[in-house]
Amino acid sequence: MTEDLHFDGSAGAPATATSAPAPASAPKSAPAWLLDRRAEWGIVVLAMLVAFFLRFIIDDAYISFRYAKNLADGRGLVFNPGEHVEGYTNYLWTLILAGAFKAGVSPENVSYVLSILSTGVATLATIRIGRLLSGAGSTALWAGVLLVTNAAFISFGTSGLETMFQTALLASAAWIVIAAWQRPARTIEVAGFSVLAALAFLTRLDSALVVAVLGVGWLWQRRKLGASAKELATIVVGSAIVPLATAIPWFIWKHDYYGNWLPNTFTAKETGGFSPMGVIFLGLFVISYVWFGPALAIVTKFKAWTKEPGYLLAGGVVGLWALYVIYAGGDWMDWRFLVAIMPFMYLLAARAIALVERPMLRKLAIATCILGSILHGIAYPPTFNVDGLSTVRLLTEQSPPNWVTEGKAMGTYFPGGLDADGQVTISVVAAGAIPYFSELPTIDMIGLTDAEIARHGTVIHYSSGISKPGHVKMAKMSYLRERGVNLILGIPYTVKPEDLKTSYSIEDPAFFTIFHEAKIPLADLGPDPKLVAIPVDGKLMLTVYLTPNPKVDDYIAKGWKVVPITK
Repeated sequence: MTEDLHFDGSAGAPATATSAPAPASAPKSAPAWLLDRRAEWGIVVLAMLVAFFLRFIIDDAYISFRYAKNLADGRGLVFNPGEHVEGYTNYLWTLILAGAFKAGVSPENVSYVLSILSTGVATLATIRIGRLLSGAGSTALWAGVLLVTNAAFISFGTSGLETMFQTALLASAAWIVIAAWQRPARTIEVAGFSVLAALAFLTRLDSALVVAVLGVGWLWQRRKLGASAKELATIVVGSAIVPLATAIPWFIWKHDYYGNWLPNTFTAKETGGFSPMGVIFLGLFVISYVWFGPALAIVTKFKAWTKEPGYLLAGGVVGLWALYVIYAGGDWMDWRFLVAIMPFMYLLAARAIALVERPMLRKLAIATCILGSILHGIAYPPTFNVDGLSTVRLLTEQSPPNWVTEGKAMGTYFPGGLDADGQVTISVVAAGAIPYFSELPTIDMIGLTDAEIARHGTVIHYSSGISKPGHVKMAKMSYLRERGVNLILGIPYTVKPEDLKTSYSIEDPAFFTIFHEAKIPLADLGPDPKLVAIPVDGKLMLTVYLTPNPKVDDYIAKGWKVVPITK
């Protein structure tokens, strides 16, 4: 166990024999370990409270909600009835939400409770791992402080997605490994790691990267300490039992049900070549979160922390995940892609900063890291196609009309849901809240939930020259017409009634918004292209009327405005 350095430059040391005894009348101070525990739980509780007050549901979460509702309603794990496409990446999370629907419980509330609890578990696990690696002192607590003051970590303490649930599972698995690797592993520890590994893998496939590093690190450390072949075999076999017992039947079912081993989203996000966005994504994290202090400490103290097995393990997790981020091309959400490994990032950062010799530099690294994260959470604008937290939280903070109220309005105009005869079919770029609340047959225009678009959609050429992660392909109008799409909502564009034009040019900003940078030729919209203005929350939502439908025509006859689309 390494000596724990305090950020005032001192090192923890026991009292010496020459220490003067306290006067008999002096009140007894609390033991240092008790004060540390109070601080530890204070950090954990604060993280959970902040996550609660910042709670929100992101649009993408409603994709999983729709899959879960269809499963609970007996339609299967599908986005549209009869279309077997794996348009989600969080199998276990979606099953949990389906259970909420079946039980008649709000999926939003279930996601809040699980995520906030997961925030506490992830934070506690981080601090406890820090104690195991550095002793009961300030390095572990600072790892917790830096973690919970990270704007992305604490914001994704909810969101409706599986993000924090995955983070808690991986951090807890690491906690077991670090607690056990200095001595022969107990059966309960191997079994616990096996269960957590399986749950994390079922939650998100990419959890396998972290689990693999943890497993290899555990074996390596035990082997270095002279573990027998029998013990090593017990760890390997015991750790693999539950993941294999769940993954094998799951993959067999996936291939039978969806026809593929990997989610459709993997194909939809392929760009056909190397994208620099992954490197930009990592670089922007360091810049926008003012992470220069931790980054420099990690680099300059590389030789020191890599000699400590626990921090070498954390570095291995962070390094492998960074390569994965580069390969995947990053993400469009405010560094959600890094949240799952942030416990490892901040354990490593706290230790590297503690190894810096000059107290002032240590304090500066800590202060800039915390301040930078706070400023980022307040003011970071979308940059290089990475949206800030204000954009991510749009559904929670935007006044109507928004995607929630627009979806509800469409469901009101066209009742009966997915099972109604002659139901209106819509197509959207924002494929979460609108399909979920409208309960209409929906084509996801960027192909996350549509296999044909994922494979053969038109590649979007962004004006910046850099694609937006997860938004790289667009449906061809011929395909939408073939699928019987009546109304194209895309990314909904609304205007005040008095601002409605008598005609719209294909070059109008409305089309830039609706089609999300994709250049759609006028001819692709048909021989008589037109927009239908649908009243929503006192405004008019402009939709492209692609294929006639009697239900839409009836509303037009009752007063919905129709305007032509011109060059």
